[in-house]
Amino acid sequence: MIVIINKSGQLANRLFLMANFIAFSNAHEIKIYNPSFDEYAKFFEKTSPQALVRFPISTNSKWRMPYTDIIRSMVYQVIYKAVRVLEKLNIYESTIHCILDIGLYQKMPLDSAKFINLARKKKFLLCKGWAFRDETNFSLAADIIKPYFKPLPCYLTQAITIANSARSSENTLLVGVHIRRGDYKTFLNGKYFFPLSVYISYINKVQSLFPGRDIKFIVCSNETIDVRVFKGYDVVLEERNMVVDLALLAACDYIIGPPSTFSIWASYYGDVPLYKIENEQEQVITLDKFTIHGK
Repeated sequence: MIVIINKSGQLANRLFLMANFIAFSNAHEIKIYNPSFDEYAKFFEKTSPQALVRFPISTNSKWRMPYTDIIRSMVYQVIYKAVRVLEKLNIYESTIHCILDIGLYQKMPLDSAKFINLARKKKFLLCKGWAFRDETNFSLAADIIKPYFKPLPCYLTQAITIANSARSSENTLLVGVHIRRGDYKTFLNGKYFFPLSVYISYINKVQSLFPGRDIKFIVCSNETIDVRVFKGYDVVLEERNMVVDLALLAACDYIIGPPSTFSIWASYYGDVPLYKIENEQEQVITLDKFTIHGK
């Protein structure tokens, strides 16, 4: 079995991490356990009942039991601390276990012979890091990954209601605008921490791509924004749960935003063309620059 030990980033980072392991598990029939998904498991239909997030799902994990959230957190703490003890004792490998720590940015191909052999050889393969990727099987497993991470009805219904309300006619086009602020001020020295004026400039450029269409911009952000900033544009903006935002972006026709796993996951989950805002000075936006992640 494979156990994902550490918490690499926020929600979307961990969705992609688990999704790649699901693709690997589905291809090689090796069980995955992910205690590090504990605080986000409550948002999704398949993971919400699980005291220990896993794939394939246990037949005993169909019904949510009392105190599941607390139990998940306790399970994570116990497993994480046990691994820390092994690391402090410098016991990184034995006949039954191996701690595989790839760091934050080093990439580990799950479809490599090296990893597959290690996963089959060790009873407990304890994985630490974020860039575990199965490029061979990820796209093939979309029909398994997406249902696994279907949001609970309370979040999905809210997102669909907002999208349907905004989509007032057949001529309406919904464009999701992911404004990543907050932590992006320091991430990569603020490379993608754009002022709101940059987003407004891109909104204007996107609007020019669809003359004659009724375009509504669905704005999602991790920072409170005054809607008056977008004066002159038809904007839907309110504070929402992050999972509602994720499902709402996935319900749009197009998405724009800086490079972020949040908008990339929405593109993947909803098969929505995404344009990545990578600099402040982009002069021309064309439709061929929008791509769907995983396609």
